[in-house]
Amino acid sequence: MKFTSPYTQALIIDHQYQAQSNNCGPFCAAMTINTIKGTHIDGNDLASSMNRPRLNIVFPVIRRIPDYATFPWGIVDALGEYSVKSTWKFFQTFSDLSSLLPQLNLLIILTATNNPLNGHYRILVSMEDDQIGFIDPGYPAKDIQYQPRPAFLLEWQKAFNPIIIVQAA
Repeated sequence: MKFTSPYTQALIIDHQYQAQSNNCGPFCAAMTINTIKGTHIDGNDLASSMNRPRLNIVFPVIRRIPDYATFPWGIVDALGEYSVKSTWKFFQTFSDLSSLLPQLNLLIILTATNNPLNGHYRILVSMEDDQIGFIDPGYPAKDIQYQPRPAFLLEWQKAFNPIIIVQAA
């Protein structure tokens, strides 16, 4: 099995580096919005706005712990502010990823290295038999960052297999 997202080149162009911040979620959201909408949203600006709760009809939406961690529903909410439809789910399988990526969705993935509190968001763009490719705001290079499939699956499982499914088409 090999598949590369048709949005890969656009995401590479729209890549933004988060540097030493804990803003991977807002940076993934900004790159996604820019790719889909042709805008120029800055990841740091989006992170700042996501630090504040947004008032909903009844309850405030807490999108992130300021300057620390972003909740999946916070990314979905931020995408929605730019009319980008998305949803989030936990406990997904590798076959879910395999079926969703070719459907012209953008997939934002949360993985965890040690525990769920040490997470990192990336945009999945390539699935091969032995490795998975991401556009990663944690790397300065405007290129696909690859991870061996077994290492990815372990880190993804530690975060309870979450995905944010973005309807790009």
